[in-house]
Amino acid sequence: MDMECCPLVSVPVVTYNSSKTVVETLDSICNQTYPKLELIISDDGSTDDTVETCRNWIAAHKDRFVRVELLTVERNTGVSANMNRAERACCGDWVKVIAGDDLLLDDCIETYVDYVNTHPDAVYIFASMAFFGGDEEERASKRNWYEEHTKPFFESSIEEQYDFLTMVGCCIPAPTAFFNKTTMETLGIVNDERIPYLEDVPKWINLLKKQVRFHYIDKETVGYRMSNTSLCRKTPEKFDKSKAKLYVYYCFENDYKKGDKKIARLKWLRAQRTIHDNGVVWKGLAWAYKKVYHLD
Repeated sequence: MDMECCPLVSVPVVTYNSSKTVVETLDSICNQTYPKLELIISDDGSTDDTVETCRNWIAAHKDRFVRVELLTVERNTGVSANMNRAERACCGDWVKVIAGDDLLLDDCIETYVDYVNTHPDAVYIFASMAFFGGDEEERASKRNWYEEHTKPFFESSIEEQYDFLTMVGCCIPAPTAFFNKTTMETLGIVNDERIPYLEDVPKWINLLKKQVRFHYIDKETVGYRMSNTSLCRKTPEKFDKSKAKLYVYYCFENDYKKGDKKIARLKWLRAQRTIHDNGVVWKGLAWAYKKVYHLD
């Protein structure tokens, strides 16, 4: 592949206490078949030796990349803020964010660039993902959920996708996201820092509000690690509070702004009945509503 003709692709890696996995993540980026890459590592105040590990790795591999930058902060600010810092630092035409415990499959970036070359209208692209690590039963459950919902979701209308995200759950394989940086800046869409530990769903909802059509490649591009050290496992209270905030700011957004709890309650009951009638019972919806008016 002629490097001069290739668009620059930025790969921001977001880390927090990722010292045990980040080298594997970085190696997967280094091993990409696509030549023209920028590497951005944004660490969110790790208390282990993640930053030192990254510095050592960069010293040994920096010549592989067009540009490398390591960002650090003194205190933990949450995934959404860390993602924003990482994405703002990117200079590439396209961006492929990856967490410091996941993997890019060898032809990941090449697959996306080949796709956008034949789909010039694409702004935000997703793909299938492989699951590794953790318990086999849990991997199978997660895999089955995505296999059941992901393809129908991407074949649905924007309105149907919006309803699914706000009333059922998220079946978008977030670790596979690949997007055009200039278009996202023009749209003014960033990660919602009011919801510090749930960065993906608010962004998808805001994109759908802007009538951005999601593209999907039916091919595995990313390895998603099933781990007991993931955010929702290590700090469930933070993750739960962010889920509740998602409902305040998005699912019941207008009613929250008006302070009209009665209307919000009626809408919630209607949504719950719709979900039940469709045969999909997401217990998190009922739980989240109980939380929405008890936030900081």
